[in-house]
Amino acid sequence: MELLNQEETLYKISETEERTFKEIISYKFTNSLTELNPLWINRNFKDFDNTPLKEVAGKLSSWDFINPIISSILSVQNGIGKSHLATCIYKKYVYDLIVESFTRLTASEDYLGYPDELRKWVNDKWKNQCYKKYEFLSEKKLALIIQDSFNNKSSSQYDILENYCKLDFLVIDDCFSMKQNEFARQNIFYIIDERAEWNNKPTFITSNLSIKEIADIDTRIADRIRNSMMFQITDKMESFRKKL
Repeated sequence: MELLNQEETLYKISETEERTFKEIISYKFTNSLTELNPLWINRNFKDFDNTPLKEVAGKLSSWDFINPIISSILSVQNGIGKSHLATCIYKKYVYDLIVESFTRLTASEDYLGYPDELRKWVNDKWKNQCYKKYEFLSEKKLALIIQDSFNNKSSSQYDILENYCKLDFLVIDDCFSMKQNEFARQNIFYIIDERAEWNNKPTFITSNLSIKEIADIDTRIADRIRNSMMFQITDKMESFRKKL
């Protein structure tokens, strides 16, 4: 039985070891979702199997976070599942990252020297791993963080924006909700533009605006989104929240 069914595993492991591996991965994954609302933890792409967004969910579940570098779902309708899908994408990124990191860790040469203390060895080794950074953010939360920095002078606006620009993965939920606020718009554009054009970091966006409305706000942002994996939902849909 090969480790996590990976074809390129360098050695065989026992069923007991594999079970332990899966337990550790599950534990690490669960404890990496602390930023999410606890009510969102169990959200899954399969929740859309009997909805009009099944095809969208399927395509998003196959996104490799590389090509394209931006993905988005836009709809003027509330409650159709945009944030739900954003949560699923976030969970997919985190899980894929943990599995990749764990597989690389246990394939290292010195693993074979610690067969009797598997769990302790993995945990000790994992503490020294360099983890990538990711976050689930809303535009309103970003505005509050920047406003708070002005009050307590803990960090500058530039430092806050640069932090989001350099994250390895970022979800921006409810983007352009503060469309009347020029300051907020410029902050969002800066983050999206820097991530896509300069840092080559994947970003997932949800918005209650159409691409035309976004273009009316800022054609540069609209172009970034339009020339990516964009899903614009225009058909009238029943509230997804009623199905949960």
